[in-house]
Amino acid sequence: MNKLSLTALIVGSGLALAGGVLAGPDCHDGKGAGRMGQLDANKDGKVNLAELIAAKQSWLSAVDANKDGVATRPEIDASLQARRTEHVSKMFTEQDANKDGRISREESRMPARWFAKVDANNDGNLTREELTQRPARHGAEGHHGKVADMDANGDGKIDAGEVKSAAERTLKRLDQNTDGTLDATELKQHGRHGGPGRGKQAPSPTGTQRS
Repeated sequence: MNKLSLTALIVGSGLALAGGVLAGPDCHDGKGAGRMGQLDANKDGKVNLAELIAAKQSWLSAVDANKDGVATRPEIDASLQARRTEHVSKMFTEQDANKDGRISREESRMPARWFAKVDANNDGNLTREELTQRPARHGAEGHHGKVADMDANGDGKIDAGEVKSAAERTLKRLDQNTDGTLDATELKQHGRHGGPGRGKQAPSPTGTQRS
């Protein structure tokens, strides 16, 4: 892990993981090539509507804990928290050089001001709990906005029909050459502008805006 990796984890993990949790609905976070690999099921170098819908339906199925066919706000929140906890645990294990269950200032190689913000008890070490709890705010705000974008009827739930509509909006927004598919360049633009939906009119369902 490089010098700024843990800093990035703390500053951005909430937001980044919000994207990951909503990956199905939005096209996935990351560079165009990375998203292409995740979405392009038939490996033809393009992502069509069916593949977008399949990705979003996969997200819905994963988040839908009680398997009633809809994703509720509590289920989405729980999924986000689980993903963040898993991500932080992995990064923590890599950074904890002496394996004592804590990350010291030296091990983290973080700027002092960032370390101090996360070190809740000021003991000079970071625990998994401190790392997991600190980044929640921005990610929570972001993913709640994305959920609202997908929840077309405002009932606080996301169903299969709304997921399909989100996929259609994503394709329409990102398909710059209007060929009915998305290539790596178009997917990269999605990540660059925060996802399909905020600035213009079509929200995104992955971890960025509207779809």
